Amino acid sequence: MGRKAQFTDIEVFDWLGRHLAAAPSVTVQQVSKGTGVSVGSIYHRYGSMDGLLATAWLTAARSYRTGMGRPLGRLGEGPMRRIALHSGRWAEARPALARHLFCVPERVLVRGAAGESLEAEIAREKAE
Repeated sequence: MGRKAQFTDIEVFDWLGRHLAAAPSVTVQQVSKGTGVSVGSIYHRYGSMDGLLATAWLTAARSYRTGMGRPLGRLGEGPMRRIALHSGRWAEARPALARHLFCVPERVLVRGAAGESLEAEIAREKAE
């Protein structure tokens, strides 16, 4: 049985979102230095830098959509108000994830080299 991880995804995503909101590129070495998580642990958990970036976006997108509740239907005044209220509340409650959706361009996080399985999950999430 392996050792328990000494870090959480949210800790890594929080540092990553703060960094990417200021500078649109990052290396595994920078993530390691900024988070205190070893390069090997990052590769072990996420597979690659693209895997880390895509996992951060996917986690944020799923959290945001799940908190939305019922489907929006046609985008009239009622659903638009729900989106606005939900966005503010969600961002306040989950700032580490909100940065990935609201402060970092999606193209920086989802670059198309994250692996077939992760890319399929991203496509499904976008379709939702």
